[in-house]
Amino acid sequence: MIDRIDFVVFSGIMYTTGLASSGRRLAENDLAAPYAMVRCKLADNNFDPSYNQVQDGNAAFLSPGTVLYRVNGYSPSFRIAARRDGQIVLYESDTNPTAHRGADLLDLAGKVTKISIDSDTGDGTNQLAAITDQAMVDNAVRLLLRAPVDQHSTAGHGGSRYFLVFQLIDGTTVMRAYFRSSGEVSRGILAPPEFQSAINKAVAAAAK
Repeated sequence: MIDRIDFVVFSGIMYTTGLASSGRRLAENDLAAPYAMVRCKLADNNFDPSYNQVQDGNAAFLSPGTVLYRVNGYSPSFRIAARRDGQIVLYESDTNPTAHRGADLLDLAGKVTKISIDSDTGDGTNQLAAITDQAMVDNAVRLLLRAPVDQHSTAGHGGSRYFLVFQLIDGTTVMRAYFRSSGEVSRGILAPPEFQSAINKAVAAAAK
């Protein structure tokens, strides 16, 4: 069996289940109106993950006919959810061909209460530092959402990285890789120097 990421594709956007995080799981009252329906389960077709011609309505593991729902409080271009095996599975945008700035990928304006900076383990268990001052959090988020997007180049993926965990007002979290040398926040958000400086200062302060 080929290892695959758990994804769905609608309106040209590829959504994935993303990285592990410490936030709460979605509940029934988080689901809003139906948004789309799965047409094809690629796992049934021995799907090769290197194949890049997935189409709208394709899913890795969700069965045909599975309904994808909007998530209360969020744009469907950022978050959608489905029921599977008795649980609600959250999908977040990974690639969007029409994304030009961070806000086209992350619907975080006015929603973030804390930014945790974690080590490279990517499991949400090793916090190195955090930005907790609300004014600083809001400024960092504003910088990120205004940042340009380039989802075609992987040139900035070298070197060490952190994982940024955005704690949201509804108790959920968003985790994204942050490449220290380039300032890229996955996937393809090119954070400006001021954002990078805020991250570096928080880590340096915590290390004292």
